[in-house]
Amino acid sequence: MTLTAARKAIARAKGCADEVLGLVRQLGDARETEPLSRRYSAIMSQPIDFSGEESLLELRGELMMAVGRLVEVLRKDFLTVTNSRKSR
Repeated sequence: MTLTAARKAIARAKGCADEVLGLVRQLGDARETEPLSRRYSAIMSQPIDFSGEESLLELRGELMMAVGRLVEVLRKDFLTVTNSRKSR
């Protein structure tokens, strides 16, 4: 991977992580010292209140989609083993 490609991959991952972080904060989790994965897990393990605010349901949906995008970027750009690395 070239330096330019690496910088682009890092920027994509950081953009996705920032989006997830913003949604986590909007959903009320302010535990800034906790790993993002734990904060996401805590939010998603809360029961869904269908009689509550619709905006909270929408934010949870947006959070799930944002985490999916982040995972895909990480998988594609950081976890994929190239053929040259497989043969080592």
